[in-house]
Amino acid sequence: MRLVTRMNERGLAVRTAAEELLIVSRFSLIGVAAAGIHIGIVWILISESNINVFIANFVAFLVAFGFSFIGQYFWTFRSTSDLRRTLIRFFLVALGAFLTNNLILVALLNVELLSDLLAAVFAVFVIPLITYLAGRFWAFR
Repeated sequence: MRLVTRMNERGLAVRTAAEELLIVSRFSLIGVAAAGIHIGIVWILISESNINVFIANFVAFLVAFGFSFIGQYFWTFRSTSDLRRTLIRFFLVALGAFLTNNLILVALLNVELLSDLLAAVFAVFVIPLITYLAGRFWAFR
């Protein structure tokens, strides 16, 4: 009996790990696409106009957030939670990530090691882990 119980527990653990890996993979795909959208918009706005780097970053954030929310809600987490409540929660998560992103951006711009564009691109890549954990265990629950 104990052997069967242990085998069932291991099978459950493997299945749970596989399910989590699938969720992380989906989250990553949506996140990479959203980061690409963010970077693309920042690149276009900074390269093709005289727009302030922070305004360009904010516009890019809003567009990438919309894409990310739709992908995470409907595909990654396949959430059945109230759409409005989840949108608000995920926006708070994303806003916290965006503010952190901007703090990093300010720090990079202050040390003047990178151009505005490279600093903005670098700042986009530091947030995914925080966003995943907050989304997985709070926003999309």
